[in-house]
Amino acid sequence: DFFNVDNVMNMTTRGTIQVNRMSIEDAIEKGTWFIINLINKLKEIAPVIVPVVPGNHDSSTALSLWVAVKYAFINDWNVEVMIDQFKWKFYKWGNSLLAWDHWDRMKPMVFKDLIKDEPRRFGITLDDVHYYYWYLWHIHHNIYKQFEWFRQYWPVHIEHLWSPSVTDQWHLDNAYLSWRCIHWHLYSKTKWRIAKFDCR
Repeated sequence: DFFNVDNVMNMTTRGTIQVNRMSIEDAIEKGTWFIINLINKLKEIAPVIVPVVPGNHDSSTALSLWVAVKYAFINDWNVEVMIDQFKWKFYKWGNSLLAWDHWDRMKPMVFKDLIKDEPRRFGITLDDVHYYYWYLWHIHHNIYKQFEWFRQYWPVHIEHLWSPSVTDQWHLDNAYLSWRCIHWHLYSKTKWRIAKFDCR
C-alpha cells in the first residue's frame, strides 16, 4: 500500500475514499524518485533484492511504480526486482527461506497449504531449509507467531509488520492505530535471523 490510493479521486482499488496529504500525481513522482534513490544507496553496500508485494489499496499505481523501478535497473546486475503476477514472494538465503505476502485475501487453511507447497512452484526445494520466515502486512500491527506446519522440528515464524506510513484517515476513524516503523532484519546463511531492528 505504498501510495494508499489508486486513482486521482483518492480512492483505493476497491473504491474506499482516503484522505492523503498530496495528489496521486505528486505521490507517484516523489515515490518513484525515493525508491530509485534508496536502491542506488543500498547497492553501494551490497546487491539488492526487491520482493514486490502488492497491497490492496493501490494495485495499479504501485504496479506502475515497480515496473518503472525494474526498468531503471534493467542492466544493473546488482539489483533484482521480483515482480510477477503472484502476490507473495520467496527468497532463499542459505538455509533460511524468506516469504512475503500482504495478507489481505489469505485464509488460514489456504495459507497452511501455501507454506508447504508454493515454494516448489518457484523452484525452491525445502529439503535444506531449517528456518522459514513469513512477513505479512495489512493489519497494521506487529504480531509474532509460530506454527508447526512446516516440519516436525522447525517451526514457521510468522510476523505481521508495521507500516512506515502514517495512519490514513479511514484506519484512524476505525481505530486501526499503529506505530510508524521500518523493520531491518539480519540473517545468517548458516543460522537463523540473528538481529532485528525497528526504526520508529
